[in-house]
Amino acid sequence: MKRIALIALIALVAFVGVADAKLIEGKVLSVDATGSVKISQLDAATGVSTETTVTAQPETELLGIDSVQLLKEGDEVSVDSEEDVATGSWIAISIELKAAEAPAATPTI
Repeated sequence: MKRIALIALIALVAFVGVADAKLIEGKVLSVDATGSVKISQLDAATGVSTETTVTAQPETELLGIDSVQLLKEGDEVSVDSEEDVATGSWIAISIELKAAEAPAATPTI
C-alpha cells in the first residue's frame, strides 16, 4: 500500500510540475510598468485574432531591444513563453523584436 501511495505521489508531482510552452508571434497591443506585454495574434487558418498577455522576468532574454519598456503598440514580436502552472499566466522566456519591413521603393519614371 505504501508503494502505491509513493508512486501516486511521484506521478502527481511530475504532472503538476509540467508546464506548457507556447510560441506567440504577433503585434504588441500594450506594455505596462510591470513588464506585462499584451500581444494580438492572427490565426492564419481561421482569420480569428486572439490576445495573449505574457510577463517578462529579469531573466527573460531580449533580442533586438534593450528593455521590454521600449516595446510599443504595433511592434511585431516573437515570444517563447511558458505557462506558470500555479497561476495559469504566461511567462516570457525570450522576446524578439522583429525588424520592421522597409517600405517598397517607388520606381521613378
